[in-house]
Amino acid sequence: IGLMAVVVEWVGQGFTGEDDQKQCIFRVQRTVNKLTRTELEVFLVGENGEDSASKLKVKGCPFHKSCTIYRGNDIVAQVLIIDKCC
Repeated sequence: IGLMAVVVEWVGQGFTGEDDQKQCIFRVQRTVNKLTRTELEVFLVGENGEDSASKLKVKGCPFHKSCTIYRGNDIVAQVLIIDKCC
């Protein structure tokens, strides 16, 4: 019996404009994908089409429906979804 490990690197992109004029504005790469924690790095794309020095990190917990967005060590935003109880 052989064991095989499959590593999938998740990468995404965000675009603006119509199909014929689409321009990439950011690129996202998953850096941590555990059951209780997900982390993403977001690279903003400069005018020349290359990644700019500005980078964001998103750290979240799927079970708590929450995430925090960082620029360097500074918190830019936090999101927490609270379910309504009947």
